[in-house]
Amino acid sequence: MQIILLNDVDKVGDKHQVVSVKPGFGRNFLIPQGFAVLATAGAMNQIQKIKSQAEIRRSAQNNELKS
Repeated sequence: MQIILLNDVDKVGDKHQVVSVKPGFGRNFLIPQGFAVLATAGAMNQIQKIKSQAEIRRSAQNNELKS
């Protein structure tokens, strides 16, 4: 089962990472607790947008710190 993590989860992965977990663990624990969502096409596009925005912010902060 492919899921996207919404928070850091010990021994599973980091925030916004796509991971593969056993179906029972994802369906019975991670998704109901709000730690993850299913890795659908729409969710993958949304995560890519979030990652690109974070990269833009990081580069702006780096440029600010250099000057």
